[in-house]
Amino acid sequence: MRRFWFLFALFSSLPVQAQRGIAVEALEKELGESVYGSSWALVVGVNDYPAGGAFRSLSFAAKDAQSVRDLLVNDYGFPAANVTLLLNAQATKGALVDAFTDMADKAQPNDRVIFYFSGHGHTVDLPREGQRGYVVPGNTKLTREDLERPARVEQQCVPMTALRSLAKTTAARHVLFLVDACYSGLAISGKSAVDIPYHLRTIAVRLMTGIVTAGRAGEVAYEDPDVGHGYFTQKLLDGLRPVKGTVLADSMPKDKPDGIVTLKELVSYLVTAVPEASQGKQNPQEAQEGEGQFLFIPTEPTRPMVRPEPGRVGQTRVNPVDGAEMAFVPAGTFKMGSENGDADEKPVHSVSVQGFWMYAKEVTNGQYRKFLTANPQWTAERIDSKLHDGAYLKHWKEQSPVSKDESYPVAYIPWYAAKAYAEWAGGRLPTEAEWEYAARGGRQFEYGTVTGEISEQLANYSSQGN
Repeated sequence: MRRFWFLFALFSSLPVQAQRGIAVEALEKELGESVYGSSWALVVGVNDYPAGGAFRSLSFAAKDAQSVRDLLVNDYGFPAANVTLLLNAQATKGALVDAFTDMADKAQPNDRVIFYFSGHGHTVDLPREGQRGYVVPGNTKLTREDLERPARVEQQCVPMTALRSLAKTTAARHVLFLVDACYSGLAISGKSAVDIPYHLRTIAVRLMTGIVTAGRAGEVAYEDPDVGHGYFTQKLLDGLRPVKGTVLADSMPKDKPDGIVTLKELVSYLVTAVPEASQGKQNPQEAQEGEGQFLFIPTEPTRPMVRPEPGRVGQTRVNPVDGAEMAFVPAGTFKMGSENGDADEKPVHSVSVQGFWMYAKEVTNGQYRKFLTANPQWTAERIDSKLHDGAYLKHWKEQSPVSKDESYPVAYIPWYAAKAYAEWAGGRLPTEAEWEYAARGGRQFEYGTVTGEISEQLANYSSQGN
């Protein structure tokens, strides 16, 4: 049986925040100023609609909104005081328009603005202007018959065109609408964010207004009871959470600061991930005006980096997150590479590493189950198909002896999942040099042996000594 073992998670003295900070500092140095002056958001979620009215109540819209609000504040640097959250009865038409107006008025030229809505949407055919889309507030009194009466809908609901007009009054550099509702119109007739040429400094400073909706005209925005979110919002959260969003962060061009997610990248992810999750029932739509790009810049890791005190050779500690034993690997220098290997291994050269803490044993089935409980988006049923080769946790599905034993090493784990586990546990994966240095155990030869030779038994792979 072919196995992919997730062997080690590394815990060093360098916090994740510092690594992300370097990337942002590089962009700000190029710009000569902060990427954004401040950040503003109006986040709306409506579960409860009047009984007997035109719209049935929803289950997870308020939770959608709360989760998006928490993501913006906790992971993307939106000041809590600048984020207005309207839930259920709070989300009247008047309150929504007033809050949007206040946000548009306060935002300054270097700021960014987000409007997020989860609830019902509606589109009507106007006698004189074609279609117009609306978001439906919590205090609507519309009946089913009223849905075919444009004047009634206009009176009770919030036109997307009205919000778009208000957005034109703001000085903010970047404005983004995210709408998890049945199709309520794009309200923007521009190009796709995917078509904007990528040059980070350019897209950071140019104006833009963009909108992303949960589906096309005629499509219903569904909720997923298994995860407790709408399909669109769940994938939005998966794509933007620093740990969960590795599909974005790790597919970016190598010449751009790591960790920054552009609207272009987010859209490219959503237009694939949402249809896949909803079995083709929802197909997000988007458009934008302007040549800029809304930037999501993580400010903190989802879990603080575990930072043990400096250790000494032979010292061990226990990671409080998953109970794993960590061993201290002291700083040192070793010869890395091979004159007989592939071109990228030549020449043999000296590499120095700082001291670090590393798991003493492989991550077990039991520890990985704990990770999945805390991060259900990484279960075999929900993992994005682009993140694995189809064999993910294959041994669990087959219920092999290995899968039944909680103390056995977990197998069939792709790199993305291993990275997510390490970050959840408060660390990161080792570099190639750190891994080889630790595996040698302080010995001269690359196999960690005394002679530099390795037997077929030690090199056994797939039950074959070759």
